[in-house]
Amino acid sequence: MTKATAGRIALFSLALLALPLAATARPVANPAGLTFKAGTYRCELNRSVQVTQVAPDLQTAVIHWNKKDYTLKAVSTKSGALRYEDASSGLVWLVIVDKSMLLDSRAGRQLANECRGARPPARAGALPRAAQAMRSPSIASAAASARGRALHAAAARR
Repeated sequence: MTKATAGRIALFSLALLALPLAATARPVANPAGLTFKAGTYRCELNRSVQVTQVAPDLQTAVIHWNKKDYTLKAVSTKSGALRYEDASSGLVWLVIVDKSMLLDSRAGRQLANECRGARPPARAGALPRAAQAMRSPSIASAAASARGRALHAAAARR
C-alpha cells in the first residue's frame, strides 16, 4: 500500500468517525419558548450578572461576572430550562420561566440566585400609563363624572 492510499484511507476513516458526532450535534431545543436577552440581571443579595451577548439561535451566551467575560454554550436539558455552561470555569447559567441563576459547578454552590432581567429604561418625562390616561380629557371627565355621581348618591342616602 502506498503512502497516498494509506493517507486516503485514514482521511476516509476520520470522516466516518466524524459523522455520528455531526449527527448528534444539533441545536438545543427550547420547548417552553423561554426568552433570554442580553442585559443586566439583578439578583438576590444585591448581586448582578451582565449578559453581554446572546446568539440569535440561543446556542451561546457571553456573561460578565466577577470582572471577567465567559462564553457559555447551551446544553440540552430534560426540564425545559435553558442551561449554559463554561467547561473551563465551571460556571452554569440557568434560565427558567421568570428568573435565572448562576452556579459554580466545581464548588457546588450558587453564585447569584433569583436573577431577573432589567426592564428597558423609561423615557425622560414619561408618565405611567394610568397617569397618561388621566391626562386624556374624555377619560378625566368620565372619572370626574363618576366621582360626582358617587358623592351625590352617598349624600342622598343620608
